[in-house]
Amino acid sequence: TVYKGDFKHVIRAWWELNHTLSIGDRKIIQNGTFMEEGALEMFSFNMLKGSWQSLKEPASIVLSESASKALFGESDPMNQLLRIDNTMDVKVTGVYEDLPVNSRFSTLQFISTWEFWVAPNYTWMKADENNWSSDITTFVEIQPSTTFEAASSKIKDVRLQKLNREQALAENPRLFLEPMH
Repeated sequence: TVYKGDFKHVIRAWWELNHTLSIGDRKIIQNGTFMEEGALEMFSFNMLKGSWQSLKEPASIVLSESASKALFGESDPMNQLLRIDNTMDVKVTGVYEDLPVNSRFSTLQFISTWEFWVAPNYTWMKADENNWSSDITTFVEIQPSTTFEAASSKIKDVRLQKLNREQALAENPRLFLEPMH
């Protein structure tokens, strides 16, 4: 909230990895990630079913059109339950148009929620959630009223203030914005 005037969206995300999606005995491997709720709006996903608010419920998942067809064929996937990695039960709350090959997320076949990923039963992740030395990816969209350079200069020392002296000396603690292509 300190930087609300500079950022329209701030979205945490986990790495894109292959996961097993299953319904009963049907299992497929798909590339997916876990992101905070505003991701669909920030990245302007073209929602074929559901909306940009489809990640509002913690145990929800949105599928690419091709992943939806691979799992459900021509049946309506909405509100169907499926399992991620044989451990996490989620409900399909949206389907988005497959992304073009020149998109940063072109291989992304599903997104589930950040809140579900860091739920209490994943204590190792919850503990790492506010670790300033972690590998969590953060995507931001700046407000139209600011510039890339101005927002970047305001956040450059935030991480440095959160690390202890040894971490600060061992790492490059400066934060910076990097444009997405």
